Amino acid sequence: MILRKIAYHEFDGRPNYWALKPFELGKINLLVGKNATGKTNTITKIGWLGNMLAGLQPQLLNSGSYDVVTSKRDTIQHPFLEGLTKWAEGQRAYELSNIGVTPSPGPVPLMSTSDRFVMNAVPLEYWQVIQRKGGEYQVFNYQNSKEKIDDFEYTGLNNFDFLRTDFINSNWESV
Repeated sequence: MILRKIAYHEFDGRPNYWALKPFELGKINLLVGKNATGKTNTITKIGWLGNMLAGLQPQLLNSGSYDVVTSKRDTIQHPFLEGLTKWAEGQRAYELSNIGVTPSPGPVPLMSTSDRFVMNAVPLEYWQVIQRKGGEYQVFNYQNSKEKIDDFEYTGLNNFDFLRTDFINSNWESV
């Protein structure tokens, strides 16, 4: 079972409201964003969810709700919990040796960084760019912002500049 899409929210109507809008994950995922945009919180929530579904910890997400889409491995019509459990057990393993070359089999690598050297080494198609507005967190990636990411190639800048210049929100268009 592979995690394909996730959304989460908690503390609705309270000052500490936190919502991660739905976003899709790829075979490799580098979560990038400026300071205090929710990178660590997002990875923590995904880890809690995985451990909870695997039965490795009690339900810690009792104040919110989540929506998860996975690609199922059908062992006779819907024993999907068995596959989901295997995914959850493996979600802590990061196979980063092939990053930027080819996706490796096994768990979906998920990592966050603000380091320019890591960002420059990982192709933009593997990026998950997180932005925060109040208590809501939006993720932009190759699945939902392909045209914008492809346009960035024409700038001649390095990958780190994609984040530094806030290119995802710019009005720049290729000619």
